[in-house]
Amino acid sequence: MQDYPLPEAKDIVLSTSMFGTGVDIDRLGLMIVNGQPKTTSSYIQATGRVGRSQGGLVITFFRASRPRDLDHYEFFTGYHRAIYRYVEPITVTPFAARARERGMGPVAVALLRQAREIQGIPVLEEWAGKNNASVMQNNRNLAEELEAINQVINRRSQIQLPIRRPPQDQVDREVRAGFARWQTVAENENNLVYEEYAIDKDPTKPVVLGDEQHQERNFSVVYRNAPQSLRDVEGMTRFGSIPSNYRQNSENQRG
Repeated sequence: MQDYPLPEAKDIVLSTSMFGTGVDIDRLGLMIVNGQPKTTSSYIQATGRVGRSQGGLVITFFRASRPRDLDHYEFFTGYHRAIYRYVEPITVTPFAARARERGMGPVAVALLRQAREIQGIPVLEEWAGKNNASVMQNNRNLAEELEAINQVINRRSQIQLPIRRPPQDQVDREVRAGFARWQTVAENENNLVYEEYAIDKDPTKPVVLGDEQHQERNFSVVYRNAPQSLRDVEGMTRFGSIPSNYRQNSENQRG
């Protein structure tokens, strides 16, 4: 190994996962990863910090108590041979189409329920009540606070980088269309609520922030697929009982 003239250099550096961002030291040649990172992209980013000049060695310590680590241990060779196939999709930009679809409804609800004023416009206290989502039916024309929310969202969308900036008229139409749907549902549903968590029970009411449980049972929802968690998870699959006539027919065919 080449002898570098750096007498004050440390032999060992202990670091958190933050080491994987912005460290560019060519002479680093050995890394020990204590526990598999949560994403493939962060794993590549961190381990790429060694071997910049003459090649390097990465040793990973797996933890038997973690299912992810066990999976990487059992499929270590195949995973590393095609590691770039497992890189996660990049995060969407703030005003991408899907981000607007899933995010503008919750943002509007949060502002109406929690803000006292928006751009100097007072917000009615009636919005704050959990079961007061039907207040929207009295706002056939955009109320001042709704117009203020529209302006806030549109202004933020137009200060994005040019490559990420959506058409302003499109954002304006989407915000207004969401409020119009809300007004329609509020006029037709007497028991409209902002949200109803139905993970361990069946939904019972129409909601402003919709989820799969309400949509499956044909309850009215204003904003579809509104996230109930910061995690992005796949939809649930339900298993039902097999009809008795189907079981009987299967038994007859086997007989």
